[in-house]
Amino acid sequence: MTESSTFLAALFVYLLAGAVVGVGLAQRGHAPATSASAVIAWPLLATLLAGDVAAAVAPTSTGPFGARIHAVINALLTSVSASPDSAALARELGPLADALLAADQRLAGADALLASTPDTSVAAYHHLVEARSRAAADIEEVLTAIVELRLHIGLLALAGNTAGVREQLTALRQRASALAEVHRLVSP
Repeated sequence: MTESSTFLAALFVYLLAGAVVGVGLAQRGHAPATSASAVIAWPLLATLLAGDVAAAVAPTSTGPFGARIHAVINALLTSVSASPDSAALARELGPLADALLAADQRLAGADALLASTPDTSVAAYHHLVEARSRAAADIEEVLTAIVELRLHIGLLALAGNTAGVREQLTALRQRASALAEVHRLVSP
């Protein structure tokens, strides 16, 4: 392949990606000028595709996993924004992020309670330590699954099929909701 044909192929791929982002922006109701400018400036405008969900995962958590939750969800949002079904996939991330952040807040509360308890010989203290460890392990498992999902999205983007991604997001959301249910069962 010659140097000029390599350049033309790269230019074609760049403009094609811009056209995909432009169509996505137009479908979400952005101004025609914004959608048209995506053909050239798509790397800057692609973040608008996930704008609704990005507000839902703004850094607000002060729990032990807060920073990692935000990093993993935002990385997944970036991956989803390149997908043809980015709007539907991005909407599914909001409840998942909310459930993870809520579980993280509960861990922060348990940590504060453990830190302020002077008598560590009480049986309830040890039960709380065990419950906190299980909840932390569950959050860690969900975050690891999200990273795996992000890689899966990359593979599916090559094939153009996102049905499997939706199924995995649904399973992750159910797992995060199960964390909340376990918390309700364990809480006094």
